[in-house]
Amino acid sequence: MNTLNRLNNAQRAKLIFELLPADIPEYIEFTKALSARVTADPEGLRKKWNNCLLTVDSWVRLAKIVAESIDKHGVKLSKSSRLFSFVLFDGYVALFSVHCLQQFVLTTELKEPRLKTAVELFFTL
Repeated sequence: MNTLNRLNNAQRAKLIFELLPADIPEYIEFTKALSARVTADPEGLRKKWNNCLLTVDSWVRLAKIVAESIDKHGVKLSKSSRLFSFVLFDGYVALFSVHCLQQFVLTTELKEPRLKTAVELFFTL
């Protein structure tokens, strides 16, 4: 196994899924809901946007891709660590999925509290 600093986002997500799976279905629902909020009001988001790395349009596009992926794969995402990590954390969509994961552990009462620590370790809050 690679050291932590050599793991990519998909590998990190796969490990989190395999080590602490209890909250994965709720995370997927949270991500779908956050995607819906982002895509529903891009103009409202544009007014308070302060990310200099991405445009609002790019963020909305990533949110749409993530939502479509969740719709396409459904419950299979919460059953397979490989599918979960590849679909939600590979490539540029990882930007949105990692953000959702960070927000999820900060705002949700977790079944497995160690998930927050794992996210902090793997995806630096």
